Amino acid sequence: MILSEGEARELGTKLLSYSRAETAVAEISGWSRLNVRLACNTVTTDGEDEGFHCRVESSFGKRRGEAAGNKADPNDLASLVRRSEEVARVSPEDPEFLPPPGAETYPPAKGYSPEAARLSAKDLAEQGQTVLAAAQAKRVVGAAFLE
Repeated sequence: MILSEGEARELGTKLLSYSRAETAVAEISGWSRLNVRLACNTVTTDGEDEGFHCRVESSFGKRRGEAAGNKADPNDLASLVRRSEEVARVSPEDPEFLPPPGAETYPPAKGYSPEAARLSAKDLAEQGQTVLAAAQAKRVVGAAFLE
């Protein structure tokens, strides 16, 4: 699940709104992957993976706890924050604890390609034909993993 900047901000704001800790930090990531495997001069398999992950770190004084999950439902996000706070409350004080820095400003991401996001397994398999044709022309066995 690829998140837009707006979706990520909305999830982060919602996640932190559940916090009752002195400090809280949220990390959110989402992904979508597609791959095609070529072996023995033919397309053999394709795969697709999509996911979401978030982590919350909460602290009370020098006690800190964290919890991670893979669900974006509001009830699951609230539960995640509660778990991180429960862990923090029962954790020993960390003499090296430093509070997190303030809000960060990040430049826009440059790694996302809408063109690549629109590719299908068929598109990757067609791209792989170039590899296979070159291998066959050289009379060798071709293999590749396209992602």
